[in-house]
Amino acid sequence: RIYKTAEESEKSQRNMCALQLLMLTCARPKNIRFAKWKEFRLERKVWLTPSKRNDKQADHVIPLSRQALDLLDRIRGLDLQPKGSQYLFPAGDNNVLPDTAFASAMKMMGVGSDTQTAFGMRYSAETIMKHEYEYGAKDGKELHILIQTFMDAVNPDGKPQYPPEILMTQRAELAQWWADKLEGIV
Repeated sequence: RIYKTAEESEKSQRNMCALQLLMLTCARPKNIRFAKWKEFRLERKVWLTPSKRNDKQADHVIPLSRQALDLLDRIRGLDLQPKGSQYLFPAGDNNVLPDTAFASAMKMMGVGSDTQTAFGMRYSAETIMKHEYEYGAKDGKELHILIQTFMDAVNPDGKPQYPPEILMTQRAELAQWWADKLEGIV
């Protein structure tokens, strides 16, 4: 419901689009806030999040669904200020979307922090994927690895549990399934 409401909302397009991208990619909120256009490889349908912005040591490769690619086109056409910013969602004094943007967008939709948070969306997505995604793995271990790599799982020391390029084809299929799920297609 949150995704569809954000998609249809006319209020604060910057924040609503940021919320949608957060949900489509299952990225960490900080990565959405600081996302730069140069990180996106649209021809390869991936987003490369740099390690210096993460709580880990290596880059994370996020596969982009058809809906995420369409949303990026929409964001480009929003006429966000300042013009020519390197950031997807330029805002405020630091030219970066404030950390309150997601809560603000959800509040505009009548969703309180007692119902859902930006970071909590990652856990909700992971739970739904584990219970509803039908993957052709022989056992649950490979599905678990697939979901963990999609979600950018890290060890307690902050290092990635898996190489960023592992299971890319399967992760792209999962990303598309997840985007279709959010839109109510599956």
